[in-house]
Amino acid sequence: NIKKVVSFMLGTNLGEVLVIFLSLLLQTPLPLLAAQIIWVNLVSDGLPNVALTGEPEEEDAMERKPRLPHEPIMTNSDFAQVVYVGVIVASVTLGYFLTALQREESLLHARTMSFTLLSCITLAAVLSYRSLRKRVTLRKLFTNRYLIGAVAISLVLQILGVTVPFFQRILETTTLRFIDWVVIIGLSIVAFF
Repeated sequence: NIKKVVSFMLGTNLGEVLVIFLSLLLQTPLPLLAAQIIWVNLVSDGLPNVALTGEPEEEDAMERKPRLPHEPIMTNSDFAQVVYVGVIVASVTLGYFLTALQREESLLHARTMSFTLLSCITLAAVLSYRSLRKRVTLRKLFTNRYLIGAVAISLVLQILGVTVPFFQRILETTTLRFIDWVVIIGLSIVAFF
């Protein structure tokens, strides 16, 4: 479970770093502001991380060979997966942001969408990190009720972050339309798979 949490944190945080780095490299406006990055790290990463540590052991855990004592907790293939996840998170988030700017959406709306998209992709990603060896099936998706609860709470907090005027002032967000949420959910599901 420690390996799952470390992999999840490194992958999603790499995605955040790549979004900012690539936007600076491309000389575009920043898709995320500092307060939004802190929000994602506290809201979308915080509770789900804690809940992921309590993931029940996998059924085939006792059938696997033990880890060698000198082997590091993160192997090269684990780091490759971290990079893969980071690239997916960054591609979807920055890709949407650049497309929105090209369609001449307001910077405030494009930034709010990117911020919410990043948060929702992170919440979708934590569900896929329930197993590092197997695909998470729908049947197994709901076996860790604490993780599902943490994701639900984080999602509600994200919705409040873009709808409540107090949070809108702090996070520099705007209210999203129904179609915006459909796009966010669709892209998050694509990133999950």
